[in-house]
Amino acid sequence: YNYDSTSIDLALEIVSVVMSSMSLIGNIGVLLTSTIFYQEMVKRKTFMQLLTAISAANLVTSVAGTFGFPTNGFTCSMQGFLWGFGSRLTWFFATTISFQLYYYMKHARFLLSFRKVVAICVLLDLALSCVPLAMNTFYGLPEISRGTSYCKLQEMSLHRSAAEWEKCPHCKLAMFISLFIPGIVCLIGMTVFSWLLRRMMQADADLLDQEGRRHNSRIMRQVVVYPLGIVVFWTPILLYFMVQFS
Repeated sequence: YNYDSTSIDLALEIVSVVMSSMSLIGNIGVLLTSTIFYQEMVKRKTFMQLLTAISAANLVTSVAGTFGFPTNGFTCSMQGFLWGFGSRLTWFFATTISFQLYYYMKHARFLLSFRKVVAICVLLDLALSCVPLAMNTFYGLPEISRGTSYCKLQEMSLHRSAAEWEKCPHCKLAMFISLFIPGIVCLIGMTVFSWLLRRMMQADADLLDQEGRRHNSRIMRQVVVYPLGIVVFWTPILLYFMVQFS
């Protein structure tokens, strides 16, 4: 039996666009709610501000996903950049939530203000976004590969001595440095800080009254669930792209 690769690519593209569109609508809803009820829900509430920031970062990734599998060079390059930028920013904010919550429960204060967190995460993300360009590779896909998958980084480069495409080893290195390694570090960080937080809460449970235990339980349900959800969602996706790109 011969598989029709064109039909498979089209089906995957439709699924990608539908899921990205649903995510886009959900993130827009969260941002609108945070904007409308800013005074009551978000102002001076560090965790709610960080959760809103995660939705904004997810919005960028969702927009990239709605492009489908582009065949246009500019659109493909934009998708590659936005997908990487939004993904990393989501991981950075989620890791920060796990760390900030752990630090708060241990020291009764936050180590970093929300503005400092945003500045650090965005600047680090922009720096990593420049790594591929510094290594002489580009966002997008070569013309012969467009329309068959997500646009990320060039996996092949045009041979100088002939009009043909060849594998690009330094493109793989750029992808690992700019995306895969930060993703793995963040996923491990989220898991470790969430585990440490739960361990701390269990150790302190006997020292708290019923109201204190309720408060800790509410924090676990409302805040920690976000980074853990990102770990569950992103781990198989990262593994898939690592295998595909290697």
